[in-house]
Amino acid sequence: MNNNGISPNVQTFSALVNCLCKEGKLKEANQVIDIMTARGVEPNTVTYNSLMEGYCLQGDMDKAKGFFDLMLKKGSIVDVFSYSILINGYCNERRMKKAMLLFEEMTRMGIAPDTVTYTTLIGGFCKEGRIDDVQNMFSKMKVGGPLPNIHTYSVLLDGLCRNRQIDMALKLFGELEGSNLDFGISLYNILIDGLCMARRIECARDLFRSFPSKGLQPDVKTYTILIIALSTKGLFSEA
Repeated sequence: MNNNGISPNVQTFSALVNCLCKEGKLKEANQVIDIMTARGVEPNTVTYNSLMEGYCLQGDMDKAKGFFDLMLKKGSIVDVFSYSILINGYCNERRMKKAMLLFEEMTRMGIAPDTVTYTTLIGGFCKEGRIDDVQNMFSKMKVGGPLPNIHTYSVLLDGLCRNRQIDMALKLFGELEGSNLDFGISLYNILIDGLCMARRIECARDLFRSFPSKGLQPDVKTYTILIIALSTKGLFSEA
């Protein structure tokens, strides 16, 4: 670029930083930041968000939070993506108190949490087995937040199943079936797996048998879940 008389701008540098961070090359990403600033090109929100996400992926929350604080100190615009990246990092590290403090802070700052933010927190609470907090977050989302999407319902349904809250999962699934959402086979697989884990094989088979009337086609995952469950129960002929 330079040889052609074209100087890289902040978007060019940010794209390079993003690529390096996704590959886990954080040392090289920071070297690009040094080159940027040496050339008088200031990193922007996108640049810092990429760095934060890179450190979050490596579980280095202190470094990630350090760049977040640096953004605030420099007067850079901190957006919903900045908060969501950091919240996701804390959730992955099971530091839900820190994640919730950021959630409350962004709300106070007038930055509306989006579907990703809520879904991330729901997933974090599910991992911790904090079902009351899961329900509370989901209720907040439905009342005053963004609409849940298929990913939200997938995370929630899977979390309920893994925490042995099968009756709650069935109730949620019933509400989904009565909605206009087109969620295909993926949510059915989650529920069938949950029913099998709870040893409710008959319910899982009944759901499987209902596929033709719903116009659904089981996939490899569906069959794998049922084969493992039936084999574990000793029903080899049915598997």
